Amino acid sequence: MAKEIIMPMLGMTQDSGIINKWHKKEGDKTKADEILFEVETDKTTMEIEAGSEGFINKILFQEGDTVPVGDTIAIISDTFEKQNDELNQNKSPKVDQNIEVESKSIQQLMTKKAEPENNNSFSNPSPKTKNNKILASPKAKSVANNQGWDLKKISLLPGAPIPLHYDDIIRLSPQLNNSLNSVLSMSSIISSMEVNKLVDDLSSKKINISKILSLTASRSLCSYSKNTKCFVEVLTINNSEIDKCYYDINLSKGLNQFNNKLDTPPQNIELKIIDLTNSNFISWTRNDQDIGLEIVLSKSNESYVLTLVFKSEDYNEEEAFKISSEITKHFEQPILQLL
Repeated sequence: MAKEIIMPMLGMTQDSGIINKWHKKEGDKTKADEILFEVETDKTTMEIEAGSEGFINKILFQEGDTVPVGDTIAIISDTFEKQNDELNQNKSPKVDQNIEVESKSIQQLMTKKAEPENNNSFSNPSPKTKNNKILASPKAKSVANNQGWDLKKISLLPGAPIPLHYDDIIRLSPQLNNSLNSVLSMSSIISSMEVNKLVDDLSSKKINISKILSLTASRSLCSYSKNTKCFVEVLTINNSEIDKCYYDINLSKGLNQFNNKLDTPPQNIELKIIDLTNSNFISWTRNDQDIGLEIVLSKSNESYVLTLVFKSEDYNEEEAFKISSEITKHFEQPILQLL
């Protein structure tokens, strides 16, 4: 009879495992107490015994594959049936009834594995991250931590596999200083009607457009990072002068918090606002290795141009696009975000 070998659960919170190594190949005979494969989770790597004596008739996942707990990864049977139609060409051997029954059993298991599950209309989430955590082997995490390497930055490198293993980070780590220091930007056009109306209404309270943008952008950024506070640098460019201010923005408060500036620059500025709306400038570009996330606001005819500037080592293009879209949407209807 054919026996399914499934991905075991090695921890209470484990929902998948990585096949680190196969100790047997298809056609090999194994004993019940022999090591069949190694499984790797985010906490440990463990050798798994075959559990049954017989032949490895089919291996359904390869080394490096991530497999959900409970899924069949191999099939062991009493005899080995080689999956090769060429062996049956021009031959009509007598088939033993027990072997035929076993062959049908193996085929049923393989067909069952290939059939899609119809009871769930949603596809499985990408294995790249779990709860915003990069998937990597315990050894890879340990080496990266000892060397001071950022696994998120390594995962963004071209050719980085998911999950990351020890060999992967050793191979990719030299690219960290060469490939991830580029400064990227993306711009969007924003209608000025609602923004200008709000600025006029708040002018008596000395609330200008850069403060409105600071609060709306902080809300968008914090919804992405799951924080409730944000250190912001506001740089206002006039034709004759440059004014720089620092704020500790608390999302539970409104625009009144801008009355209190920080006396000294905070060490971890998360957002920089550059306001060019009262100047003749339409762009502001610099090659600052400590650029963080920067928003440049300028004016073009009757509209505003909002430019998001970021480093590729901090955000990939998809993440930056989502943040930029959120900021644009909130800034076009700021009254909804400032109440």
